[in-house]
Amino acid sequence: LVATQGLKIGGFGAYYDTLAKHFPYAKPVLLQNFRALMDGEIDAVLWSYLSAFVWCLSHPDFTIVDYEGRLGKHFFSYVVPEGSEEWLHFLQNWLILKEQQGFSNQMYDYWILGQLPQ
Repeated sequence: LVATQGLKIGGFGAYYDTLAKHFPYAKPVLLQNFRALMDGEIDAVLWSYLSAFVWCLSHPDFTIVDYEGRLGKHFFSYVVPEGSEEWLHFLQNWLILKEQQGFSNQMYDYWILGQLPQ
């Protein structure tokens, strides 16, 4: 943690709100756009892996530091209309089944990491 002292880390929304918790010795910077990162005014940006991955494809001088879940988990949401309990139960069971089958990891490896299926 002390190693982050003096670093300027940008964030926006919920990412900005969590900067102080995860990097208490760094200076949080409310990010308006990525010009500050590209101009070297800040040292890093706290962001979701997927968004950072896509952004880095267009900016090959930058890279991702992945904390492998140690800063939190990736969450996905499905909006379900009120009064759709039958559909909600089906969706919850389907998600559990897919997780148990390893489908989520396979899709992440393919679509995010670019690894071909075995």
